Amino acid sequence: MKKIVTLVISIVLLFSVAVAEYDFSDKSADELIEIINQATEQLNELRKIPSEDDEKLVFSGNKTKIISGVEIDFAPCRVIFKQDKSSDFEVSYIRGNDSNTLIYGYDFDPPSTMEVLRENGTYEFSIETTSPWSLEFEPLSTAGALELSGHGDYVSDIYTIYGSTILEITAKYNGMDNCIIDYYYKDGSRWRREGMTNGLEDSGKYTYEKIIKSAGQTQLFFVVDFDEGDWSITTSAD
Repeated sequence: MKKIVTLVISIVLLFSVAVAEYDFSDKSADELIEIINQATEQLNELRKIPSEDDEKLVFSGNKTKIISGVEIDFAPCRVIFKQDKSSDFEVSYIRGNDSNTLIYGYDFDPPSTMEVLRENGTYEFSIETTSPWSLEFEPLSTAGALELSGHGDYVSDIYTIYGSTILEITAKYNGMDNCIIDYYYKDGSRWRREGMTNGLEDSGKYTYEKIIKSAGQTQLFFVVDFDEGDWSITTSAD
């Protein structure tokens, strides 16, 4: 909403300036077209300015529900599912001929979890649970810094590397859950997934190094699947 208000105000201001600066009565058609083009370019730049709630979608409900006609045009995006209490749950989707489970869990899992949605489109989401819940879709920022740490599931913002990079992954866990970390990299217009860990099953602390190969500038983001454990991703000192 803030972004829309900003655009409306900007349109009014630009029009006011144009009226003040130009006497349209003696302008040719080509000159008028140039004035319009300049205003359009400035408005296009304004559209790129993110706001705090830019494109963010939030749904909520109680127990089982179907949400149809959800337009996602800012993928890849972070999907956050929360429950008031722990219980079995599953969030699945249909997009055209594509259908799949997006998030699922059991009554002993944390009441909040996170996943990534990679494709734009019109979705139908099905939520199956016995608890009140919320489902949030949040755009990924492109201004991330490559020093990450956290506890549990996570979807990072988008980072840019400039050549091959060595990453160090650490995970501390109690043997009750696997730690799976994937990264997604931009390949043309698509995001492709690469695994960074195969799942860590023993108790204790694990340290692992991974080389991300890149001939130049590459955008990427990380998805951590680790319900109960601490983890970090940093660039190697070597």
